[in-house]
Amino acid sequence: MTVLLLAASMVLANGPAQRPAIVSREPAPPTRWTQSVAFRCPSDSLRISGYGASRPSGMLARILFNGRPLRGAGANALRTDLSHPRAVYRLAARCSRTGSGIGLAIHRGEKGEDGKMTYRAGSVLLTGPRLDDYRGLEPSDSDSFWFR
Repeated sequence: MTVLLLAASMVLANGPAQRPAIVSREPAPPTRWTQSVAFRCPSDSLRISGYGASRPSGMLARILFNGRPLRGAGANALRTDLSHPRAVYRLAARCSRTGSGIGLAIHRGEKGEDGKMTYRAGSVLLTGPRLDDYRGLEPSDSDSFWFR
């Protein structure tokens, strides 16, 4: 009992206990990043940037062939296929045997809102700044996505 009285008298003598100052800091926002990949052949180059999750909101992937934006109806379809923010892409390119052009293989894995994974794959041969014949990505499976 004496200890309790002594503790109470110390609290009264020193005044109410001071509350500790709580300081919180918000973490810095992440830096913006743009995922990109580049392929070079003896006479051609291909650069794809802003695809998948790294694309800025509302923007489509950017595709440069020999330093110039890829054009044509097929180019818009290709940019759209590369602009799914929930998707993971595996891109592979080969130089054309004729020495002009780049063959691009696209594999996309995407997790739906239901948690189910879907896979799609396709390819395109780029031989100039205009791409008119692109048929899009077709259903695929996990084996084609993970094959190296």
